[in-house]
Amino acid sequence: MPVYRPALFLTLAALVAALFTADLFLGSVSIPFSDTFNILTGNGPARKEWEMVIFAIRLPKALTALLCGVGLSLGGLLTQSLFRNPLTGPDVLGLTSGAGVGVAFAVMAGFSAGFPLSLAASAGAAISFSIISMAASRVSNNTLLIIGLMFSAFASAIVSVLQFFSGSAQLQQYTIWTMGSISIPSGEQLGILSIAIPACLVLAFTSVKSLNANLLGDFYLKSAGLNPAVLRWKVLISASVLTGIITAICGPVTFIGIAGPHLVKQFFRITDHRQLVPLSALSGAGLVLLCDLLTQLPGSGSILPLNAVTALFGAPVVIWVILRTKESGR
Repeated sequence: MPVYRPALFLTLAALVAALFTADLFLGSVSIPFSDTFNILTGNGPARKEWEMVIFAIRLPKALTALLCGVGLSLGGLLTQSLFRNPLTGPDVLGLTSGAGVGVAFAVMAGFSAGFPLSLAASAGAAISFSIISMAASRVSNNTLLIIGLMFSAFASAIVSVLQFFSGSAQLQQYTIWTMGSISIPSGEQLGILSIAIPACLVLAFTSVKSLNANLLGDFYLKSAGLNPAVLRWKVLISASVLTGIITAICGPVTFIGIAGPHLVKQFFRITDHRQLVPLSALSGAGLVLLCDLLTQLPGSGSILPLNAVTALFGAPVVIWVILRTKESGR
Protein backbone atom coordinates (compact mmCIF):
# COMPACT_ATOMS: atom_id res chain seq x y z
CA MET A 1 0.00 0.00 0.00
CA PRO A 2 1.20 3.56 -0.67
CA VAL A 3 2.65 5.46 2.24
CA TYR A 4 0.23 7.96 3.71
CA ARG A 5 1.27 11.50 2.81
CA PRO A 6 -0.07 14.02 5.32
CA ALA A 7 1.28 16.90 3.21
CA LEU A 8 -1.46 16.27 0.64
CA PHE A 9 -4.13 16.42 3.32
CA LEU A 10 -2.71 19.61 4.83
CA THR A 11 -2.44 21.27 1.42
CA LEU A 12 -6.02 20.49 0.48
CA ALA A 13 -7.24 21.42 3.96
CA ALA A 14 -5.53 24.82 3.65
CA LEU A 15 -7.12 25.35 0.22
CA VAL A 16 -10.57 24.47 1.58
CA ALA A 17 -10.02 26.80 4.55
CA ALA A 18 -9.10 29.61 2.14
CA LEU A 19 -12.22 29.02 0.03
CA PHE A 20 -14.38 28.86 3.18
CA THR A 21 -12.93 32.19 4.31
CA ALA A 22 -13.49 33.71 0.86
CA ASP A 23 -17.12 32.57 1.02
CA LEU A 24 -17.48 34.64 4.20
CA PHE A 25 -15.79 37.72 2.75
CA LEU A 26 -17.40 37.71 -0.71
CA GLY A 27 -21.05 37.79 -1.70
CA SER A 28 -23.81 39.59 -3.56
CA VAL A 29 -23.83 42.21 -0.79
CA SER A 30 -20.64 44.28 -0.91
CA ILE A 31 -19.03 44.52 2.54
CA PRO A 32 -15.50 45.95 2.90
CA PHE A 33 -12.89 43.37 3.84
CA SER A 34 -11.85 45.34 6.90
CA ASP A 35 -15.40 45.43 8.24
CA THR A 36 -15.90 41.72 7.55
CA PHE A 37 -12.70 40.96 9.42
CA ASN A 38 -13.79 43.12 12.36
CA ILE A 39 -17.15 41.37 12.50
CA LEU A 40 -15.58 37.90 12.45
CA THR A 41 -13.03 38.83 15.12
CA GLY A 42 -15.63 40.45 17.35
CA ASN A 43 -14.28 44.00 17.06
CA GLY A 44 -17.63 45.37 16.10
CA PRO A 45 -19.23 46.14 12.71
CA ALA A 46 -19.37 49.46 10.97
CA ARG A 47 -23.06 48.75 10.25
CA LYS A 48 -25.30 46.44 12.25
CA GLU A 49 -26.97 44.91 9.19
CA TRP A 50 -23.58 43.69 7.93
CA GLU A 51 -23.18 41.61 11.08
CA MET A 52 -26.52 39.94 10.30
CA VAL A 53 -25.39 39.23 6.72
CA ILE A 54 -22.21 37.53 7.96
CA PHE A 55 -23.61 35.44 10.82
CA ALA A 56 -27.18 34.80 9.65
CA ILE A 57 -26.53 34.29 5.94
CA ARG A 58 -22.93 33.77 4.85
CA LEU A 59 -21.66 31.58 7.71
CA PRO A 60 -24.56 29.06 7.63
CA LYS A 61 -24.38 29.00 3.82
CA ALA A 62 -20.63 28.38 3.83
CA LEU A 63 -21.05 25.55 6.37
CA THR A 64 -23.77 24.02 4.19
CA ALA A 65 -21.53 24.22 1.10
CA LEU A 66 -18.69 22.59 3.03
CA LEU A 67 -20.83 19.70 4.30
CA CYS A 68 -22.60 19.30 0.95
CA GLY A 69 -19.28 18.98 -0.90
CA VAL A 70 -17.93 16.44 1.59
CA GLY A 71 -21.08 14.31 1.33
CA LEU A 72 -21.43 14.37 -2.46
CA SER A 73 -17.78 13.55 -3.11
CA LEU A 74 -17.80 10.81 -0.48
CA GLY A 75 -20.95 9.29 -1.98
CA GLY A 76 -19.33 9.31 -5.41
CA LEU A 77 -16.15 7.66 -4.13
CA LEU A 78 -18.06 4.91 -2.34
CA THR A 79 -20.19 4.01 -5.36
CA GLN A 80 -17.20 4.11 -7.73
CA SER A 81 -15.21 1.83 -5.44
CA LEU A 82 -18.07 -0.61 -4.85
CA PHE A 83 -18.92 -1.07 -8.54
CA ARG A 84 -15.29 -0.63 -9.66
CA ASN A 85 -16.47 1.85 -12.29
CA PRO A 86 -14.89 5.31 -12.62
CA LEU A 87 -18.04 6.86 -14.10
CA THR A 88 -20.51 5.88 -11.40
CA GLY A 89 -21.84 8.46 -9.00
CA PRO A 90 -25.06 9.35 -7.20
CA ASP A 91 -26.45 11.29 -10.16
CA VAL A 92 -25.29 8.85 -12.87
CA LEU A 93 -26.62 5.77 -11.05
CA GLY A 94 -30.02 7.34 -10.50
CA LEU A 95 -29.71 7.94 -6.75
CA THR A 96 -30.23 11.67 -7.19
CA SER A 97 -33.26 11.04 -9.41
CA GLY A 98 -34.67 8.61 -6.85
CA ALA A 99 -34.18 11.20 -4.14
CA GLY A 100 -35.96 13.70 -6.40
CA VAL A 101 -38.98 11.39 -6.63
CA GLY A 102 -39.05 11.18 -2.83
CA VAL A 103 -38.91 14.98 -2.60
CA ALA A 104 -41.71 15.31 -5.19
CA PHE A 105 -43.99 13.03 -3.15
CA ALA A 106 -43.11 14.92 0.04
CA VAL A 107 -43.84 18.29 -1.56
CA MET A 108 -47.21 17.04 -2.83
CA ALA A 109 -47.94 15.82 0.70
CA GLY A 110 -47.45 19.36 1.97
CA PHE A 111 -43.90 19.21 3.37
CA SER A 112 -41.57 22.03 2.45
CA ALA A 113 -38.37 21.37 4.44
CA GLY A 114 -36.86 19.66 7.44
CA PHE A 115 -36.65 16.03 8.51
CA PRO A 116 -39.70 14.68 6.55
CA LEU A 117 -38.24 15.96 3.28
CA SER A 118 -34.81 14.49 4.10
CA LEU A 119 -36.39 11.16 5.06
CA ALA A 120 -38.42 10.98 1.84
CA ALA A 121 -35.36 11.83 -0.28
CA SER A 122 -33.19 9.23 1.51
CA ALA A 123 -35.88 6.59 1.02
CA GLY A 124 -36.04 7.38 -2.70
CA ALA A 125 -32.25 7.18 -2.99
CA ALA A 126 -32.20 3.87 -1.07
CA ILE A 127 -34.78 2.31 -3.39
CA SER A 128 -32.77 3.48 -6.40
CA PHE A 129 -29.54 2.06 -4.96
CA SER A 130 -31.20 -1.29 -4.17
CA ILE A 131 -32.40 -1.64 -7.77
CA ILE A 132 -29.00 -0.68 -9.19
CA SER A 133 -27.23 -3.06 -6.79
CA MET A 134 -29.38 -5.99 -7.93
CA ALA A 135 -28.63 -5.16 -11.54
CA ALA A 136 -24.89 -4.74 -10.88
CA SER A 137 -24.38 -8.45 -10.20
CA ARG A 138 -25.85 -9.40 -13.59
CA VAL A 139 -24.50 -6.84 -16.05
CA SER A 140 -21.23 -5.24 -17.09
CA ASN A 141 -20.11 -1.83 -15.89
CA ASN A 142 -21.06 -0.12 -19.14
CA THR A 143 -24.51 -1.70 -19.08
CA LEU A 144 -24.89 -0.61 -15.45
CA LEU A 145 -24.45 3.00 -16.52
CA ILE A 146 -27.18 2.58 -19.14
CA ILE A 147 -29.49 1.10 -16.50
CA GLY A 148 -28.74 4.06 -14.25
CA LEU A 149 -29.60 6.49 -17.04
CA MET A 150 -32.82 4.59 -17.84
CA PHE A 151 -33.80 4.61 -14.17
CA SER A 152 -33.19 8.35 -14.10
CA ALA A 153 -35.47 8.75 -17.12
CA PHE A 154 -38.12 6.58 -15.41
CA ALA A 155 -37.86 8.68 -12.23
CA SER A 156 -38.16 11.87 -14.28
CA ALA A 157 -41.34 10.50 -15.87
CA ILE A 158 -42.83 9.86 -12.43
CA VAL A 159 -41.95 13.41 -11.38
CA SER A 160 -43.55 14.80 -14.56
CA VAL A 161 -46.79 12.97 -13.77
CA LEU A 162 -46.72 14.29 -10.20
CA GLN A 163 -46.08 17.82 -11.49
CA PHE A 164 -49.07 17.55 -13.81
CA PHE A 165 -51.36 16.93 -10.86
CA SER A 166 -49.68 19.46 -8.56
CA GLY A 167 -50.92 22.89 -7.60
CA SER A 168 -49.17 26.04 -8.77
CA ALA A 169 -47.49 26.65 -5.39
CA GLN A 170 -46.18 23.07 -5.20
CA LEU A 171 -45.00 23.22 -8.83
CA GLN A 172 -43.12 26.47 -8.21
CA GLN A 173 -41.49 25.10 -5.06
CA TYR A 174 -40.31 21.96 -6.83
CA THR A 175 -39.06 23.85 -9.90
CA ILE A 176 -36.94 26.18 -7.76
CA TRP A 177 -35.62 23.17 -5.84
CA THR A 178 -34.47 21.43 -9.05
CA MET A 179 -32.11 24.32 -9.84
CA GLY A 180 -29.97 23.48 -6.82
CA SER A 181 -29.03 26.05 -4.25
CA ILE A 182 -26.83 26.43 -1.20
CA SER A 183 -29.48 28.71 0.24
CA ILE A 184 -29.75 29.93 3.81
CA PRO A 185 -30.37 26.70 5.75
CA SER A 186 -32.66 26.49 8.75
CA GLY A 187 -31.20 25.42 12.08
CA GLU A 188 -32.87 22.02 11.64
CA GLN A 189 -31.40 21.50 8.16
CA LEU A 190 -27.90 22.47 9.26
CA GLY A 191 -28.26 20.20 12.28
CA ILE A 192 -29.25 17.24 10.09
CA LEU A 193 -26.25 17.82 7.81
CA SER A 194 -23.89 18.25 10.79
CA ILE A 195 -24.91 14.85 12.17
CA ALA A 196 -25.37 12.81 8.97
CA ILE A 197 -22.22 13.82 7.05
CA PRO A 198 -19.70 13.07 9.87
CA ALA A 199 -21.53 9.81 10.67
CA CYS A 200 -21.24 8.62 7.06
CA LEU A 201 -17.62 9.79 6.97
CA VAL A 202 -16.87 7.58 10.00
CA LEU A 203 -18.69 4.68 8.32
CA ALA A 204 -16.52 5.17 5.22
CA PHE A 205 -13.33 5.15 7.32
CA THR A 206 -14.38 1.83 8.87
CA SER A 207 -14.70 0.40 5.35
CA VAL A 208 -11.32 1.39 3.88
CA LYS A 209 -9.86 -2.12 4.18
CA SER A 210 -12.84 -3.66 2.42
CA LEU A 211 -12.86 -0.95 -0.25
CA ASN A 212 -9.18 -1.54 -1.01
CA ALA A 213 -9.72 -5.31 -1.26
CA ASN A 214 -12.85 -4.82 -3.38
CA LEU A 215 -10.78 -3.13 -6.09
CA LEU A 216 -9.23 -6.56 -6.80
CA GLY A 217 -12.61 -8.33 -7.04
CA ASP A 218 -15.07 -10.24 -4.87
CA PHE A 219 -12.85 -13.32 -4.76
CA TYR A 220 -9.95 -11.39 -3.23
CA LEU A 221 -12.35 -9.66 -0.86
CA LYS A 222 -13.63 -13.02 0.41
CA SER A 223 -10.16 -14.57 0.56
CA ALA A 224 -9.09 -11.69 2.82
CA GLY A 225 -11.80 -12.72 5.26
CA LEU A 226 -14.07 -9.80 4.42
CA ASN A 227 -17.78 -9.97 3.67
CA PRO A 228 -18.92 -8.37 0.37
CA ALA A 229 -22.50 -8.14 1.67
CA VAL A 230 -21.39 -6.05 4.67
CA LEU A 231 -19.51 -3.67 2.39
CA ARG A 232 -22.50 -3.37 0.09
CA TRP A 233 -24.78 -2.54 3.01
CA LYS A 234 -22.38 0.07 4.35
CA VAL A 235 -22.18 1.74 0.95
CA LEU A 236 -25.97 1.46 0.54
CA ILE A 237 -26.62 3.19 3.84
CA SER A 238 -23.95 5.86 3.38
CA ALA A 239 -24.69 6.71 -0.26
CA SER A 240 -28.46 6.77 0.27
CA VAL A 241 -28.31 8.95 3.38
CA LEU A 242 -25.75 11.31 1.87
CA THR A 243 -27.58 11.67 -1.45
CA GLY A 244 -31.02 11.88 0.12
CA ILE A 245 -30.28 14.49 2.76
CA ILE A 246 -28.12 16.69 0.53
CA THR A 247 -30.61 16.47 -2.34
CA ALA A 248 -33.50 17.36 -0.03
CA ILE A 249 -31.72 20.43 1.37
CA CYS A 250 -29.63 21.67 -1.56
CA GLY A 251 -31.47 20.26 -4.56
CA PRO A 252 -30.12 17.78 -7.15
CA VAL A 253 -26.52 19.02 -7.21
CA THR A 254 -24.82 17.11 -10.03
CA PHE A 255 -21.28 16.18 -11.13
CA ILE A 256 -19.55 16.78 -7.77
CA GLY A 257 -19.82 13.06 -6.91
CA ILE A 258 -17.80 12.18 -10.00
CA ALA A 259 -15.48 15.17 -10.19
CA GLY A 260 -14.37 15.27 -6.53
CA PRO A 261 -12.85 11.76 -6.26
CA HIS A 262 -11.39 11.83 -9.78
CA LEU A 263 -9.51 15.05 -9.28
CA VAL A 264 -7.75 13.39 -6.35
CA LYS A 265 -7.14 10.11 -8.18
CA GLN A 266 -5.79 11.69 -11.34
CA PHE A 267 -3.67 14.48 -9.89
CA PHE A 268 -2.21 12.55 -6.95
CA ARG A 269 -2.24 9.00 -8.42
CA ILE A 270 -3.75 7.50 -5.27
CA THR A 271 -5.70 4.25 -4.98
CA ASP A 272 -5.46 3.64 -1.23
CA HIS A 273 -8.79 4.48 0.42
CA ARG A 274 -7.04 5.47 3.63
CA GLN A 275 -6.00 8.53 1.65
CA LEU A 276 -8.85 8.67 -0.87
CA VAL A 277 -11.61 9.06 1.73
CA PRO A 278 -10.28 12.21 3.46
CA LEU A 279 -8.78 13.74 0.31
CA SER A 280 -11.96 13.17 -1.74
CA ALA A 281 -14.02 14.72 1.05
CA LEU A 282 -11.80 17.80 1.01
CA SER A 283 -11.82 17.93 -2.79
CA GLY A 284 -15.62 17.90 -2.89
CA ALA A 285 -15.82 20.54 -0.18
CA GLY A 286 -13.46 22.79 -2.10
CA LEU A 287 -15.39 22.34 -5.35
CA VAL A 288 -18.77 23.23 -3.85
CA LEU A 289 -17.33 26.22 -1.97
CA LEU A 290 -15.73 27.44 -5.20
CA CYS A 291 -18.98 26.91 -7.14
CA ASP A 292 -20.93 28.72 -4.41
CA LEU A 293 -18.56 31.68 -4.77
CA LEU A 294 -19.10 31.71 -8.53
CA THR A 295 -22.91 31.65 -8.19
CA GLN A 296 -22.84 35.02 -6.45
CA LEU A 297 -22.71 38.15 -8.53
CA PRO A 298 -21.08 40.83 -6.33
CA GLY A 299 -23.08 44.04 -6.04
CA SER A 300 -26.05 42.78 -8.08
CA GLY A 301 -27.99 40.90 -5.41
CA SER A 302 -28.50 38.03 -7.88
CA ILE A 303 -27.46 34.40 -7.40
CA LEU A 304 -27.02 31.89 -10.23
CA PRO A 305 -28.47 28.34 -9.94
CA LEU A 306 -25.85 26.08 -8.34
CA ASN A 307 -26.35 23.29 -10.90
CA ALA A 308 -25.41 25.64 -13.73
CA VAL A 309 -22.03 26.26 -12.13
CA THR A 310 -21.26 22.69 -10.96
CA ALA A 311 -21.89 21.46 -14.51
CA LEU A 312 -19.22 23.84 -15.79
CA PHE A 313 -16.68 21.98 -13.63
CA GLY A 314 -18.16 18.49 -13.58
CA ALA A 315 -19.02 17.94 -17.23
CA PRO A 316 -15.42 18.47 -18.50
CA VAL A 317 -14.15 16.09 -15.79
CA VAL A 318 -16.59 13.37 -16.92
CA ILE A 319 -15.52 13.82 -20.56
CA TRP A 320 -11.88 13.68 -19.46
CA VAL A 321 -12.49 10.43 -17.54
CA ILE A 322 -14.23 8.85 -20.53
CA LEU A 323 -11.38 9.81 -22.89
CA ARG A 324 -8.72 8.53 -20.46
CA THR A 325 -10.62 5.29 -19.94
CA LYS A 326 -10.88 4.76 -23.69
CA GLU A 327 -7.17 5.48 -24.18
CA SER A 328 -6.14 3.08 -21.43
CA GLY A 329 -8.33 0.38 -22.95
CA ARG A 330 -6.54 0.46 -26.30
